[in-house]
Amino acid sequence: MLRRGERLYVARPDKGRRRVTNAGAMAGIAAELGYRVVEPSGMSFREQITLFGGAEVVAGPMGAALASICLMAPGGRAGMFEGGNCDPFFWDLACLSGHAFHWAFTAPATDYDMAMLDREMTIDPVLARQVLAVLAG
Repeated sequence: MLRRGERLYVARPDKGRRRVTNAGAMAGIAAELGYRVVEPSGMSFREQITLFGGAEVVAGPMGAALASICLMAPGGRAGMFEGGNCDPFFWDLACLSGHAFHWAFTAPATDYDMAMLDREMTIDPVLARQVLAVLAG
């Protein structure tokens, strides 16, 4: 169901690349701060358009589902947790879509490295709370 102004936390699937090792804790933190935890990989494209089109805030670990920030109305806020791989794609997408962008590194930032795309990530709960609270306004 569409709820205008919604905050979404985009969870990554438990299996596959860039697994978030503390995904359960992250979902709990996001829910505590008023975010709806979603996993778009299990949704139809139409459902994703409706969901992200009604969002005001979208946050989550780096991954293809975050490209859906371009479906939000301009003026939204987007946040990405990144495992140290400095790839400006989502920053560019947010800027081109008219959104504020918050980029949180979970490890020291490095030059872009394709090998890092398969690494697991652990998101520090303190960092997660800070970033999600700032995005929530």
